[in-house]
Amino acid sequence: MNLQNNLSWRNIRKYPGRSIALAILAALMALILFAGVMCTAGLRRGLSAVEGRLGADIMVVSYQTTTRYDMDSIALQGVPTTFYMKPEALEKIRSYEGIRQITPQFYLTGVKSDLCDGTMHIIGFEPESDFVVSPWIAEGRQDGFAGGELVAGSGLAVQVGQTLTVYGTQCRVAAKLAQTDTYYDTALFADYDTIRQIIASAKEQGLADFGGADPDAMISDILIDVGEEGIIEEVLNNINLYVRGTVAIQTKNMMSGISQGAAGAANIAAVLALGLFILVTLILGAVFAMIENERRKEFAVLRVTGAPRKMISRIITGEAAFVSMGGAAAGIAAGLICMGLLAGRIGERLGLPFTAPGAGQMAVFAVIAFALTVAGGCMAAGFAARRLAGIDPGTVLRGEK
Repeated sequence: MNLQNNLSWRNIRKYPGRSIALAILAALMALILFAGVMCTAGLRRGLSAVEGRLGADIMVVSYQTTTRYDMDSIALQGVPTTFYMKPEALEKIRSYEGIRQITPQFYLTGVKSDLCDGTMHIIGFEPESDFVVSPWIAEGRQDGFAGGELVAGSGLAVQVGQTLTVYGTQCRVAAKLAQTDTYYDTALFADYDTIRQIIASAKEQGLADFGGADPDAMISDILIDVGEEGIIEEVLNNINLYVRGTVAIQTKNMMSGISQGAAGAANIAAVLALGLFILVTLILGAVFAMIENERRKEFAVLRVTGAPRKMISRIITGEAAFVSMGGAAAGIAAGLICMGLLAGRIGERLGLPFTAPGAGQMAVFAVIAFALTVAGGCMAAGFAARRLAGIDPGTVLRGEK
């Protein structure tokens, strides 16, 4: 360690209270910057995920569903609802021209489970026609699901190959989904044969009757992929006009408002983070100026003993660098902890899609926040360093202003 760094480090240890206060300010700078970048990136990632989430141009739900949930909620998250449509609706919609893919789903129930925080959903789907669940499979079998096999959401504490007992029915987890940021993350998907087995077993053992739910006579929602962009409106209007008891929602239209909200929130988060970062940097600069003003005699003695002006500047900026490094590390650590605890609630609180950045992105953001915090601390100290380096030591030691 050279002389300047040695003196900087000894000064930090000599005044621990002052050093801790400066480190706290540096930690605040790093936390604001890191959290701001993370929130901005999370909102943008969430927006991207929402725009391509289901792969469906149109979502059809029962009229009762729309009386309980608003349209934005339905388009953004889907709805785990026990309001059903009749199978005739599916058959009628299948006959419309322009439909490339169509698949139904049957929501059986939501139940408290040790496998996740909150509610675990049990949903029936048609693997042979499905185009909204299978593309999200990250582990295990991709298609050809047999009776007694499940597809588990990313938020469930299960592994591919594990056996689960679902209302008395032994089922095997054949695949697991990637994170979707919808209720799919805490859902178990099973083909209709497995759903029938679960219902029969639950009734036989007196575990549940599911209110008479019957996958052969009920549909929760219908998801439609229209082959040509230009005929989405035509298909949508046909369903809303001629299929009784249903409401068709064009998901892309619903996404436009959500997209604007998420993009606006991301921009606001970025501007606020930048503004607060600049404010804290200015405060840190003012604090350094006050502290260094009290140390005029200390540096005057160094100048009298032959220390050059550059050495004075390096001692001050060295102190700032060491303190900022410690504060930045603490601030980033606090940001990571907060993100780990609150990531799942940010989107819920904002009412907007939010997907936490991956580990690689977090590491990049952490390095950027660390570097900018240290640079900001050194810059804030630099103004005081230049002023102090130019003082006349004789004037200071004689007590003159």
